[in-house]
Amino acid sequence: MKIRQARVQARPESQKAKTQQTYSWPAPTMGWVANANLAVSQPGAAYHIENFFPTATGLLLRRGSQTFKEIDGAVRSMFSYTSGSFKRFFAATDSDIYDITLTETSVLSDQTGGKWVVAQAESSDDGAIYLRGVNGDDTPWVYDGSSFSDEPALTFPEDETVSPEDLSHVWTFKERFFFIEKETMNAWYLPVGQIGGELAKFSLGGLFKLGGYLVMGATWSRDTGSGMNAMCVFFSSEGEAAVYQGDNPASADSWQLVGVFRTGRPLGPNTTIDAGGDIVVATDVGFVPLSTALQTDFAILGNAALSENIVDAWRDEAFSRSGLEWNVAFWSRMQMVIVALPPLPGEVPVWWVVNARTRAWAPFKGWGATCLHIYDDRCFFGTEDGEIIEANVSGTDNGDAYTGVCVPMFDQMGVVGHKNVSMLRAVVRSPFPVRERLSVQSDYTLNIPPPPDAPAVDAGDVWGSAVWGSAQWGEPREGKNVYQIWRSAFGDGEVHAPCIQITSGDLTPLDAELVRIDATFTSGEVVV
Repeated sequence: MKIRQARVQARPESQKAKTQQTYSWPAPTMGWVANANLAVSQPGAAYHIENFFPTATGLLLRRGSQTFKEIDGAVRSMFSYTSGSFKRFFAATDSDIYDITLTETSVLSDQTGGKWVVAQAESSDDGAIYLRGVNGDDTPWVYDGSSFSDEPALTFPEDETVSPEDLSHVWTFKERFFFIEKETMNAWYLPVGQIGGELAKFSLGGLFKLGGYLVMGATWSRDTGSGMNAMCVFFSSEGEAAVYQGDNPASADSWQLVGVFRTGRPLGPNTTIDAGGDIVVATDVGFVPLSTALQTDFAILGNAALSENIVDAWRDEAFSRSGLEWNVAFWSRMQMVIVALPPLPGEVPVWWVVNARTRAWAPFKGWGATCLHIYDDRCFFGTEDGEIIEANVSGTDNGDAYTGVCVPMFDQMGVVGHKNVSMLRAVVRSPFPVRERLSVQSDYTLNIPPPPDAPAVDAGDVWGSAVWGSAQWGEPREGKNVYQIWRSAFGDGEVHAPCIQITSGDLTPLDAELVRIDATFTSGEVVV
């Protein structure tokens, strides 16, 4: 009998299992970048960020805020007086000026405006230090370290109809007080070393091609300080700056026009900072150094400004907040420049902060400021509710928890095509365990989940063991630990970005620093 060979059914070729791959996003030390091509990978940049500060080594969760003093009325301005070791801190409402150094004491009342601009100088008569204040509404005052006074008064030539109450801005240049007559092209100045007396007029009418009126003035130098090379700058409301060199506006031989330059329209009278001798001014086209404005065509000035990385967002906010006054301050100890945007009704208030060393930007949310002031190396801001609040203290915002959010730039993760993310891990340095929430954002769409709860911080005897505020942003705190835990996360799409959220809600600040975020994923074609 013939036996046939059995037929064996062919097995289908076994499919290879998809291999898990990994990818890492470094902490966005470049900060918030809002002017980049989304399709181009940019490691170290953030697509979205809140309440983290970019340092040279990572991304540091900001500290909280705490009420320092309370006064009766909205805080319109803050200023300070320093003579040797003697210091005084003041806050103004529309009706009063308060000494808030130790208590809340009204030291000048019956005023009609609170937006005081001040300048400090030494008198040649007695060698004492005096503070001059003007606001464009009330009689200018002088503070001598003990009391406010109208004397010595500011006077004008007999043929002038101007009154001292019309002076809206003051600064010092080459040992002279300079003033601006509000809503005009007129500047006024005193003799060298004098704090009062008859003012001399310096008119800039016809100098600015775009018209408008003078907003503010400042001392500018390409080298650090205000020495022999310093120049006097006048800023107009329409975005031009006139630069003069010399020391006596009354003499053509010792007062020459260097030039008139386009800077963009200033966003208020308190929008300049000194940066190594240069002047940086917040304008409608960006945060512009005066030295850059002198060398750059106005058409591309925004792209050459310090705000280059957020130029489009800057212009949008300048347009939406048109007519409102911004506030700017430089916190030298923290190497942080603060741009406080004027709050809009129904919106969460925001600051834009920039690392002065790395030029990396980030938004701080939840702090609504009517004015800013750096006093005794501490940062304070005023509110509409009459509070003077100190920033970068504690781990809460006056008892309320706050959350840091970071989404690095979207990335193809080294593989073209569809990808499924399955796990994420954040590498975080902190003195205390954090409770981060990780999620995956896909295909340029943000879908950020609710914030996580704040962890309970058992600080033991750590709190109060060092001088508060003595460490700079990014300076490693002694005893920092590294936390890195893989967590399940799901993302489905062509490009992805991880999102980390950390909530702070304890008296002790977390000081959590993001180092990087890792992801595991598989790649393959979409089955339809």
